[in-house]
Amino acid sequence: MTETKTKHPRGYDIIGDVHGRLDTLQRLFRTLGYRRDGAFSWKPPEGRRAVFLGDLVDRGPFSAEAALTARKMCRDGRALCVMGNHEYNVVCWGLRRADGSRLRAHGEKNRKQIEGFLTSVGEGSSLHHKLSEWFASLPLWLDLGPFCCAHACPPASPAERCGGLLDADARPAGPEFFIESRREGTAACAIVNRVLKGPSLQLPRGVTFRDRYGVERSMSRMRWWQEGGERTWRSLAAAGGADLSRLPETPVPEELTAMTLPDKPAFFGHYGLPPEAHASAFTRRAVCLDFRAGTGGPLTAYRWNEGDDGIIADRIISVFP
Repeated sequence: MTETKTKHPRGYDIIGDVHGRLDTLQRLFRTLGYRRDGAFSWKPPEGRRAVFLGDLVDRGPFSAEAALTARKMCRDGRALCVMGNHEYNVVCWGLRRADGSRLRAHGEKNRKQIEGFLTSVGEGSSLHHKLSEWFASLPLWLDLGPFCCAHACPPASPAERCGGLLDADARPAGPEFFIESRREGTAACAIVNRVLKGPSLQLPRGVTFRDRYGVERSMSRMRWWQEGGERTWRSLAAAGGADLSRLPETPVPEELTAMTLPDKPAFFGHYGLPPEAHASAFTRRAVCLDFRAGTGGPLTAYRWNEGDDGIIADRIISVFP
């Protein structure tokens, strides 16, 4: 079954990480003027289309239902969806290498990361396999003309295809992409680390912090979208909810932060920013739409209208559970 093709929409509703909160997603749809149309689909207002930024599953109680809703809407031509790191983890959980070894070890840590999904679908069920297969077909990013979307960070080059392992629409060409992406030093590994997980900063020797789960970290996700101001170790750390007081407020060497940024507005999720961080979550060229919906925070969307040539602050809409 293939996704229904529709004419180019006049507007997009770009939706942050749902993380199994179907209830909050339904509330957001109603706020945006969508109408329920069957068990797992919502009809957008005339001329609009939803865009999901990945991480549909885990944390919240309705992983299966949230994924089925996005899948049905994509197949009906009412939505688009990019792969998140949680969808990637689900796919890798079920794959094996040629020698029979698991692509993602079935240990306690890895299981915990996708436990919400496994519990919701029933591990090994036909629904598990159906959704995993759909996750494996999702594009890693979308270039929609005036703007682009990715789960954590846009690619350095929209044309990057990892030696043919991604097709012209940035979709994995087959299991080989996932297998290659688990090998350090490969182009596939690099693209997953950037697009699905986000650029990271190796902190200075001896400097660590505890994340919001209490885990000691010597690396931090990087607030790559920051514009203006001094780029210090503390200001560039994207570790919402963590105590960053140990991080120095000295400038980060430029060679550690130099990266190609998109030449058009970019929308992304992934970073689990605290709800009060809205003001620092967008710049002239980038908007983060992940504010911990899976753990009681708001589910956030941005309404892009035809003819827009930049980011407008009052187009951000949030609803709480």
